[in-house]
Amino acid sequence: MAQIRNRGSKCMANWDLLRKEGGVKQTHYETFYGTKPQAKAYANDIEKELKRKVGSSKSITFTIIDLFDKWLNSVKSTIDIRTYESYEYQTKRLRPFIGDLQL
Repeated sequence: MAQIRNRGSKCMANWDLLRKEGGVKQTHYETFYGTKPQAKAYANDIEKELKRKVGSSKSITFTIIDLFDKWLNSVKSTIDIRTYESYEYQTKRLRPFIGDLQL
């Protein structure tokens, strides 16, 4: 359940998500511009979406490598081949350093 707080002319909602490895709590914050009832309705929609994404306690891991691959495939048809090769080269250089980070 989201906690809604008034922040002047806007509202802030925060959700406690699953605990990461080691017991560290993960919290999701969002600022909403509108009234408190509108913020509650928005928070309910976001909460449903977060639950759908997380599903059970076994969440799907999505890494930077996956993001690189998905992004490269999505831009491949819209850019020049030389630009694509440059992007591919740069992402390959970054993979050993940040590729295993989870999103």
